[in-house]
Amino acid sequence: MEAEALALVLDRVGVAVKGGSGCVTREMRIPPAMKATGATPEESRALILLTLSPESGASAVTPVPDLVSEAVERLRSALSE
Repeated sequence: MEAEALALVLDRVGVAVKGGSGCVTREMRIPPAMKATGATPEESRALILLTLSPESGASAVTPVPDLVSEAVERLRSALSE
């Protein structure tokens, strides 16, 4: 699953994410932080970044894991059709 596709689905439900790593390189390779965790190239392409502001309260953050999970399932379903 590509991070950009997941970012588009999440944007539709009000969750702004960025596809990719915080340590961007010009080459198409696994970011060092992902490599250190043992991530595969496929897993590294699915990486999304979430950034919170100091003003982000619990009510804004609490639904995010469920929304991400639902978006992943929606994409998996669409890709398997």
